[in-house]
Amino acid sequence: MPNYSPSVLLAAQAKITESFNKGEMRYTDPVVWKLFNEQSDIMIPGYQALKTADNRAVTMYYKTRAARGSSGNRSHNHTGNKASSVAVTPTWTTVGDVWSLDLKQSANNVFEYQEMFNHELKNAIINVINGLNAGSTAVLFAGRTGVNVANLGVGNEFNLINDVFEIRADNNTDWGVFNNRAGSLTEMVMDINNFGSQYDVVCDSVAYSKFKAQASQGAGNDKNLSFNFGGQRYIHAVGLHALAVALDPTYVHGFWIAVPKGSIASLPWIPIENRQGLDTKVQRYSNIINPIDGQMYAYHEYEERTDGSGRGGQVQDERQQKELTIDASLNIEPLSQANATPLHAVAIVPGS
Repeated sequence: MPNYSPSVLLAAQAKITESFNKGEMRYTDPVVWKLFNEQSDIMIPGYQALKTADNRAVTMYYKTRAARGSSGNRSHNHTGNKASSVAVTPTWTTVGDVWSLDLKQSANNVFEYQEMFNHELKNAIINVINGLNAGSTAVLFAGRTGVNVANLGVGNEFNLINDVFEIRADNNTDWGVFNNRAGSLTEMVMDINNFGSQYDVVCDSVAYSKFKAQASQGAGNDKNLSFNFGGQRYIHAVGLHALAVALDPTYVHGFWIAVPKGSIASLPWIPIENRQGLDTKVQRYSNIINPIDGQMYAYHEYEERTDGSGRGGQVQDERQQKELTIDASLNIEPLSQANATPLHAVAIVPGS
């Protein structure tokens, strides 16, 4: 079992510096998870108070649109139908990490107990945040619409099998089409489907690098999400390329998803005992604010008697079991039309 035994004090041992350890503790900024978080309170205000337990269901309601033909004349006895509503029940998935420390583990070690704890906590935060971002990217990809009425000429049309609007590159190259039409065609697709120009563009690595090459970098922001180009915000989703190529190998030339403002939202949640802080003398419930995403995470710990001598501790020792978790519900705005969502996937495919 991995432990801190290799760092037990030796005569000439020196402590590794924090800066030297940064490469080992690197992580990818969870930009897609952050994008989901931007609309949390707008989607269901006060949902934290509604969900009081892990197994407590929460239902949200949306009003549907009633499409009707325009009336051709006035009438004294006109009749009509009304719109309706639809119920949606979000589901939560717990994402977390666990670790342990022995109470006396630092007594004969170059690292103090607090240093060990801080390192383990940071490691857990990175593990959880990586999982959340990968999960958010997968949900975004799977949530692409199966309905797209745009048709922009020969080769520039919606693939009903892959649920992706395909832009065909000129002369079997993808660079020219990016320079001339990729951004504008995406905007036309969104406009034709009545979503307008207020959307974010979540790109795979290939598309992001090409869009970035032709656009000036916008002013930096505290979320470090993207640059601005043509009125839209472009976001680099590291895991999106692998998902796109697995769907269709021809999408290797660039793949992105247009996400209308306010169409996705996460509902982060932790148990009320962790929010309030509770010590039962058997176990402790607490919380921390994750500095990477600003969300509140549940922290839980308990102790057990142990012989820690094999892990750098003592024969008469106490092992502390620790856990960091958050429940995440990732939601896409529901539409009443079958197989339709607000998320429109676009890809460059080779020309003839």
